[in-house]
Amino acid sequence: VCGYDDRIEFDLDGDGKVGEVEEDEVGAWIIANSWGDGWENKGFIYCPYKYSYAVNNDTWTWSPGAFVIRQDYRPLRTIKLLMDYSRRSELLLSAGVSENVNADLFWSMLRAALRDGTLVSRMANYQANRKADKGSDLFLKTLYASTEEVPVRYTSVAPNGERVVLSGKIFLPPRKKIKNIIVANHYTICSNKEAPSQAHSIEGIFATKDYIVIMPDYVGYGISSNLPHPYLQLDSAVTSSIDLLKAAMPYIASRGYLFPKEIVLVGYSQGAAVTLAMQKKLEEEYAERFPIRRVFAGAGPYNLARTYDFYVSQPKTNIPCSLPMLIIGMAYGENLPLRRGDYFQPVLMEKCQDLIESKKWTLFEVNERLDPHIDVLLKPLIFDKDQYPTSLLYAALKRNSIVGWKPKAPLYLFHSTEDDMVPFLNSAQLAYEFTSQLMTNVEYNFGQEGSHMLACATFFEKVYQALY
Repeated sequence: VCGYDDRIEFDLDGDGKVGEVEEDEVGAWIIANSWGDGWENKGFIYCPYKYSYAVNNDTWTWSPGAFVIRQDYRPLRTIKLLMDYSRRSELLLSAGVSENVNADLFWSMLRAALRDGTLVSRMANYQANRKADKGSDLFLKTLYASTEEVPVRYTSVAPNGERVVLSGKIFLPPRKKIKNIIVANHYTICSNKEAPSQAHSIEGIFATKDYIVIMPDYVGYGISSNLPHPYLQLDSAVTSSIDLLKAAMPYIASRGYLFPKEIVLVGYSQGAAVTLAMQKKLEEEYAERFPIRRVFAGAGPYNLARTYDFYVSQPKTNIPCSLPMLIIGMAYGENLPLRRGDYFQPVLMEKCQDLIESKKWTLFEVNERLDPHIDVLLKPLIFDKDQYPTSLLYAALKRNSIVGWKPKAPLYLFHSTEDDMVPFLNSAQLAYEFTSQLMTNVEYNFGQEGSHMLACATFFEKVYQALY
């Protein structure tokens, strides 16, 4: 028995009347079987409360009972839970055996946090206040049980060519002999409190497996939050990542860490596009200085031009914040003459300063406050890629697409075919290009892993398992 539902109704006496209270036709136990999800309703059935009294029929026999295996057995571990929760229908308890309890707990809590949208608020509130509710505190203690987080600042280059001070974070494991350095490029964020230097990042868990993890904030977040963020302008993000890698190496050595020369690259969503662009640049320009051991990329907008074509053909989007962010980011990052008044509808013009440019609202919060219908947010000019200056924007999207390239290091490419934010066509096209070149160093995982956010947890768990 894994739960109950007091709302479900039956017609147990066959009189055509459903939910007769006097006949005990309301409420049931929820029972899971041990044969897998191919049985009944994905492995679950409802047992009416009435059948708990012991009822036999032609098909099933229901009867309550207690089973004693060893009367004299005293378990080594016991758990006693006292829960105060207002919505018992949403509770899910599970128990089992694991070789790494902290890691398993982390992944289960991560999926729950991504599902209900509380991940960012948990991390950000803890970072700001150094305290949180008990559930959040457990989540964060699980995530960073033994690692040290070091916020860093370093010098890089802004899209206009000027020198700029950027920020990021280094996650240090307790052991001085590490396996590799991981450069983790973060996914799309909207608030400054989501930036790696300001908050706890999912990718930090890799440090618990004796890896050093470094994460850039990118231009426009962290110490440089006064600047616009050149969203999906890959050269800027890659430059910030490589400059952080250069700055981190001497610091890591000064802390007494011993590490091999090869590095690992990881990124999901926006971070995946940055990761592949970074792989390309490192292999072409830094092959001797920064050899790559392996690359993990999940659900990235690798072909921005085709992603644009897809979005403008749809009535609405599940990530409305990406539209104004892309126009603002490309205008800044590519120095394009894109005037917001030409593209933003009045409702977006009114909300843009507060929701996007203030960088005080999280990704979830911005998406909740924006209408998902594209024509409500943007004017018709955005749909005409042949008309100036949209033609300049479209050309910039092509320049920031990762196409016609052959990676050298082993690459793990992940994308849920059910992705509801970044179209699967991005990974499908890469796979077509790579297989056409008969490449054997690319591993594909294109399963039905759910939405973009839920697949995020699956991706990072797969990376965690793959790291030896």
